Amino acid sequence: MKRIVFAILAAVLLSACSETRENVELSLIPVSVNGTFRYISVPGGELVGEQYSQASYFREGVALVQKNGLWLVIDKEFNPITGEVKMPQIMEPAYSSRPRAAKDPSRGLYGYKGMAGKWAIAPTYKYAEPFCDGLAVVRANIRFQTKCGLLKKSEAFAIPPIYDEMYRIGPKTYIVRIGGDCGIVFADGTPLIPLNRSYRFTVPEDDARLYEAAAIAQPAQTQ
Repeated sequence: MKRIVFAILAAVLLSACSETRENVELSLIPVSVNGTFRYISVPGGELVGEQYSQASYFREGVALVQKNGLWLVIDKEFNPITGEVKMPQIMEPAYSSRPRAAKDPSRGLYGYKGMAGKWAIAPTYKYAEPFCDGLAVVRANIRFQTKCGLLKKSEAFAIPPIYDEMYRIGPKTYIVRIGGDCGIVFADGTPLIPLNRSYRFTVPEDDARLYEAAAIAQPAQTQ
């Protein structure tokens, strides 16, 4: 177990300098249900596996979970993997450098700047994420509310601002929420998991803190 977590820590440190495309798998997605974590199967949407205190996304067939205070590496059958395990790196999405998201301090709104620092897309959004796969999640003012949508570099919307929350989880795949209902959609708005789920989806970026927590906690567990 000690070697497992040391391998995890090494993966976290190495991922910062890696240019390999993100490797998150979306066949099993961790969700929070009544204070614990389980997985949902995709595209079926059924809750599967055991209950965990923490759970990461699967990468290269393995995930990191916490159960009864212990950190474990599991396979897709939810079986703990014993012995030395080489954990996959957490790969960053391939964000576009241009145009880049920027905030106009005079207006407090976000847009995108192109070459020479000029506005390529005017600052009209309450928030704007970097472009990835030619698309960016933005939050816009819509009828005295702020809603999230999916913006193209042409300034047209791939998905209009209709969601209360929207998070990218993989190539052209997004978690969305309207009111208390959550789901997963593709970049054209087609549902992968319909918006009829009440549990909270997690995003891959949350995994880094789990890997770090496992690495920090491990010395105390091996004494």
